[in-house]
Amino acid sequence: LGLDLDFKEGIGPVITPQVQKDTSLRHDPDALLFVGEAISSMKKKLNVPLIGFCGAPYTVSCYLTETKPSNVSKKWIYQEPESFHALLRKITDVTKAYLDLQIKSGVDAIQIFDSWAYILPKDLYKTFSLPYNQELIDFVKSKKVPVISFARGSTLYVSEMIASRPSAISFDWHESLGEIRKMVPDEITIQGNFDPDLLYASKEEIQKEVKRTLSQVEKRGHIINLGHGLKPDMDPDRVKCFVDAVKDA
Repeated sequence: LGLDLDFKEGIGPVITPQVQKDTSLRHDPDALLFVGEAISSMKKKLNVPLIGFCGAPYTVSCYLTETKPSNVSKKWIYQEPESFHALLRKITDVTKAYLDLQIKSGVDAIQIFDSWAYILPKDLYKTFSLPYNQELIDFVKSKKVPVISFARGSTLYVSEMIASRPSAISFDWHESLGEIRKMVPDEITIQGNFDPDLLYASKEEIQKEVKRTLSQVEKRGHIINLGHGLKPDMDPDRVKCFVDAVKDA
């Protein structure tokens, strides 16, 4: 989109210049060709599936409008909803092209990350996030590629995410997997939903929690994962303990 991206320590992704109610962004279809080249190169060497990914349109809009997403996007939504829809439209169209590049380059699945969905009340989520995510889900499925839908705060939007019919839904840790499994149809795989902060616990506690949680899902249609990302100060040995506990379960 002609913007600069930098990852700053202690902050995360920073996009400049920030977008301020101007949706005249221009798409350069060649700007991300290096991603396709990297995927093609990796596929020649990997013996495991490769998952591609993208940011969900609403989450991308948050990074486009402010350094640490909090309320600029919501302020824009309330003040000028139509122009915000225009921004989401642009992001969605560009994201389709980006996903198409990844799929043609050989990824085996796609995961859509809506990391900032949780700051939206449900009515705004259903208007400014879900429809655009649905469009991406339908696009990926039309390419015969599995698609995983993730939203931070996903347990707030269980029925809405089910209705979008992705191949899998990645849930956070605010609801038990047993209760979620009762709501999600068998044909939709569940991913998650361990609290990342569990990795600050003792190895014994990690092993105990993995065993307890997995007993709720009966090993049917489930992808083990944390409900969100690792934190910089987490001990790699605890990560290994978590993975080993899952393998041993």
